Amino acid sequence: MFNSKFSLSDIPKKFQPAASNFESTTSEKPPALKLEKQTQSSDQTNTSSASPQNLQSTSSSSKPSVDGSKMMKRSLEQTETNGDNSEHEEENDHESPTDHLCTINPAKFLSAVISGHEIFKQTARFNNVKINGGIASGPPGCLQGSDIKPFIKSDSKLVGHQGANKHMVDAVTKVVGDNFNLWQNTLMIPNLMLYPMFNFIPGPMAPPMPNIPTQLTKLVSPFQNHLTNPSLIAQQIVGHLPSEMQNGMNANMIEQIATMVASYFEQWFQFQYITDVLGTGPVPHFHPPFSFGGPVQNGHTLPIPTPFK
Repeated sequence: MFNSKFSLSDIPKKFQPAASNFESTTSEKPPALKLEKQTQSSDQTNTSSASPQNLQSTSSSSKPSVDGSKMMKRSLEQTETNGDNSEHEEENDHESPTDHLCTINPAKFLSAVISGHEIFKQTARFNNVKINGGIASGPPGCLQGSDIKPFIKSDSKLVGHQGANKHMVDAVTKVVGDNFNLWQNTLMIPNLMLYPMFNFIPGPMAPPMPNIPTQLTKLVSPFQNHLTNPSLIAQQIVGHLPSEMQNGMNANMIEQIATMVASYFEQWFQFQYITDVLGTGPVPHFHPPFSFGGPVQNGHTLPIPTPFK
């Protein structure tokens, strides 16, 4: 620190230094100090000696130390600034692995799938089913109903997520929904005895009658395993995720989701029965008094929903 009231003129001559600048490293003798004569009045000396400008003119050796410290400070500040910038750039370039980790409870995915499936069961119905005698047959796609994907995705347990969680919701919804639609659109009734009473109807027209309860697994679809094979479901979910989420951190969750979904549909196929599918049709052989009844021919089902109780 510099004393604002101190100058070289205040030092007695016998104590004044012989030299004040040692910038040259090649000369053996230090240069003689050149002091300016104090021509100013005492008032001017007191005021001017306190200013930084006079300090710079009276001692050229002090300036490099002051300027050097300022330059050092600026250099350190610039280094710190550059370091902070590089750290921010490094943070942006290298995201944390947890940014790509799904944190939703797997049970919530199953709950959303079940909710969407329940809506499908309430709206499902059979169309284009032909009845001859007691035998019913339906082509692929004879089972119609609501698409379950919108109901899975809009379930309250899965709505509002962002980032990795949203990607997982989208992937699970698409895989389960597409697989279910694939099963539904290829499901067929392969000549099953659903209306045994229609083998003989004593009248010109068979009244609407429900089918006999029939296990769902009696119906045929080549894509049923897309709903019951956990390995296949897990593989499909991974395929619909961004590449940064296809890692070991999400593998356990995907496996749990696929296992839960596959187990649910496996039980549904085993324990679900088709009931209350009303059928009717004409009886061409009813010609009294020559014939008082016969089998239903070219009968059909009525498009009444809820065959799944």
